[in-house]
Order: sequence, then structure tokens, then C-alpha cells
Amino acid sequence: MNLANKPKHSVLQHYLRFANKVKQRVLQHYLLITAVLFGCSLFAVFKFGASWDDKVKFMIIGVPFTFLILVQKQKLEETRLFKELFNEFNTRYDKLNENLNRIRTDTKSIEMIPADRDVLYNYFNLCAEEHFFHLQGYIPEEVWSSWWEGMRYFFNCPRIRAEWDGDPGGNSFYGFVPPESDSQTPTLRDIPGGENPNQRDAA
Repeated sequence: MNLANKPKHSVLQHYLRFANKVKQRVLQHYLLITAVLFGCSLFAVFKFGASWDDKVKFMIIGVPFTFLILVQKQKLEETRLFKELFNEFNTRYDKLNENLNRIRTDTKSIEMIPADRDVLYNYFNLCAEEHFFHLQGYIPEEVWSSWWEGMRYFFNCPRIRAEWDGDPGGNSFYGFVPPESDSQTPTLRDIPGGENPNQRDAA
């Protein structure tokens, strides 16, 4: 994937991405972290705990096991949520896919009919929701990368890009910014009669 074509994110979005990467590393290596914590707790108890109360010693030794239980619970909850989101998003996409491909390959129609516009805005909302849950860390990076390339495929279509660019409420999509158009992708102006259908004539 060409990272240069990734959208620019706000400071908050960068922070969320960093936090999610840290979380994923913890979830990936939680057994190793538990072992390290257990070793540290034993070292602390035997090195410094001669005068400690037994309850304090058991509490310290219990820290890594508490961490292990909490992480396992978190992994199960996130796996369940991911499966639900994945199935829902794929079901919604499957319902849109045929019409999206028809709109993308239609080189004769310039004006966007209301039914096709509804399809596109349903797709825009789907992309925005996928983006939102990816930022929250519930969509793995490899899944998001695949979806991102699918978005690039459709947003490279001049008619679809023009509809997105002409939306006055574009800031309402959870900060989602679609992939940049490839340099070789034609615009509506390259198609005969292909002025932006959202552009209004001057009064």
C-alpha cells in the first residue's frame, strides 16, 4: 500500500492509532508480559518483602494473574465485537456492491439519479463507520488495509469522487477522508459533457 496516499489525520486520530498499536502489542504478547510481571513480583517479594505482611505479598504475586485474566477477557470481548462488525459491514457491502460496480462502470450517464445517489451515500456512511471502528482499534490493520484498497477502487471513479467532493456535509463522516485519486485516474472534465454534476451555475 502506498502510504503517501493515506489521508491526513488530526492529532487525536494519530493518538488513537498509536494507542491502538500499543494495545495490539500488549494483546499479542500478553503471555510474555505476564511471565515478566510474575518474575518481577517474585523478585520484589523475596528481595524486599521480609518485613511485609503476608496479604501484601499475595497481592503483589497476584498482580500478573489479575493482568492475565483481564487481558484474556479483553481479547474475547474484542474478538466477539470484531466478528459482529465484520459480518455486519460485509452484509451491508454485499447489498451495495452490484449497484456500486454499475455506477462505477457507467460511462454514459453523467447526472446522478436519486436512487444511485442513495447508494453512494449508503456506501459513504459504511466507509465512515468502518473508519471509525478502525480508529477505535476494533478492526485489525490487515482487514482495514483490504477495505482501504476497495475504497480506492470506487473513489477512483470520477462520478463517485465528484459526488463525495460535492457533498456539503462531508465533515459529518467521523473524519473519514477517502483515498486520494490515482494520478492516472480521469476526472469528470476528461469525459465528454462531464462537468461536475454538483456544480451549480452562477446566478
